[in-house]
Formats: sequence, C-alpha cells, structure tokens
Amino acid sequence: MKCPHCGKEVKPGTLFCPKCLTEIQWVPEYNTVETLIRQKEKERDHTKKTETKTKKLFVIGKKWKKIFLCGILMLLLLVLALVGLNFYQANSYVYQYKTGVRALEQGDYQKALEHIDAALVLEPDNPNANLMLASIFEAQKDYSSVEKILTVFLKQHPDNREAYSLLLKSMEKNGDLEEIRDFMKQCTNPDILDEFSEYICPDPVTNLKSGTYREEKASITLEGDCEKIYYSFDGTKPDENSSVYSGPIQIKKGVTILYAYGVNEKGIPSDVIYRKYVLKPEEDE
Repeated sequence: MKCPHCGKEVKPGTLFCPKCLTEIQWVPEYNTVETLIRQKEKERDHTKKTETKTKKLFVIGKKWKKIFLCGILMLLLLVLALVGLNFYQANSYVYQYKTGVRALEQGDYQKALEHIDAALVLEPDNPNANLMLASIFEAQKDYSSVEKILTVFLKQHPDNREAYSLLLKSMEKNGDLEEIRDFMKQCTNPDILDEFSEYICPDPVTNLKSGTYREEKASITLEGDCEKIYYSFDGTKPDENSSVYSGPIQIKKGVTILYAYGVNEKGIPSDVIYRKYVLKPEEDE
C-alpha cells in the first residue's frame, strides 16, 4: 500500500508513513472492492465445484441405479429360468427316468417308484421305463409284481431279451415252475428259445407209441433231455412222489396206461405224456 499523502510505499501494518509521517488508515481487506471481488470469485468457484460435485454424484448415482436395476432384472431372469428348468424337469421323461435309476442304485425304492411312475405317465409305452419298473419290484423281491408287469409287456415286445431274462428269473425265484413251462410254450422266436433253453424241459419220449401189440410182454423205455423222469402205471398222473425212471420197464399182456413227465436241472417240468398199450397175443383171440 502507498502513503496517500506522499505516495511512499508503506509496509502492511505500518501506522505512519516513514517519509512524511502521515497516519496510515488501514481498511480491512474484506471492505475493499478487490477483496469483495475475490470473495465473489471464491464463492463462484465454490458454487461451481459444488455443482460439479453434485453433478458427478448425480451421474454416479444414476449409474449405480442402472446397475442396481440391471442386477434386479438379472436376478428375476435367473429365478424365472430356475422355475422354468424345474417345470421342464418335472415334465421331462429323461429327468424322471434318470432320477429313478439313481434312486434304485442308492436303494431308495420308494423314490425310484415315484420317478419311474412319473416317467411312465409321460411315456407309457417306453420299454426302458417298464423294464426299470419291473427291476424296482425285483430288487424288493416282489416277484409277483414283476410277473404281472412283464407278462403284459412281452405281449407288445415279444423279442425283448432283457424282459425275458428278468421275468424268467423272477418266476423261478417265486417257485412258479409250471408257469415257466406254459409261458415258454407260447414263445415262437427260435433265438429266444435257444438263449433261454435252460428254462425249457422237453417232453420225454418212449420207444413204443400207443397201440395194440401182438405180444405177451414188452419193454418200455423213456428218454429225454431231463434231470429226472417221473412215471406211473396206475392210471393217475405222476408227481414228485411217483416212481423215477431208471431203466427199461416191462409190461405184460393186457391194457397198460403210462403217464410220464420230466424235470430239468431247475426243476421246471415238461408236459405230461400219455401212452396206452394193449398187449394181445394172437393165441388169445
């Protein structure tokens, strides 16, 4: 600041001019025009900074708001996708079948039945589901249910080897040996008959056919691919308590009624054969 009287440069805070000793009247800066101008400029700068900061905060807030809304939308889409997936799975044969198979492998038969039943609702004629249903009952030793399922199944799929194997084993375990004989008699597929020949017992054969013979006596032999052959001559059909064939049987003149059947190694019986022999020597005429 300069002295108002002589123009001498005066240091700030000096009370008298060092040259002319004129008293210096110091006016606070905020009362000067220059100070006011600087203050206004500072206020404008502060206002601009505040506005800039506010704008930045607004932009950032807007950005985060978009991110938040996008996150909510993605979450909703994910939930919808999961709901859709669950709905698809509940109505998917493949899902129900595979889940049933896993449950069977884990020994959870009730869960296995629930899922295989659901699979059959979706595809009632699917052979794999029907076979799996029978397998579940077989695992529970419910052989009667296995027979019911696969007996019907094989009418529609007569050449299904897996079904034959499971059914025949279940019938054997259930002791339904005569039923096995009758069931295999209905099979016309030579490949199936050959593959499961162990479940078939051929009828025994005799050396003499039924008829009248001009002889005093005769020798009857029984042969067959059997473990045992049971027979009777008293007019009644034989059973396991009847005589077991071991060699040629002698019959005498008159009428002889022969019944016989064989059993294989599994105890499966053949049909019962019937023969009627009349031995009538010529001298008796």
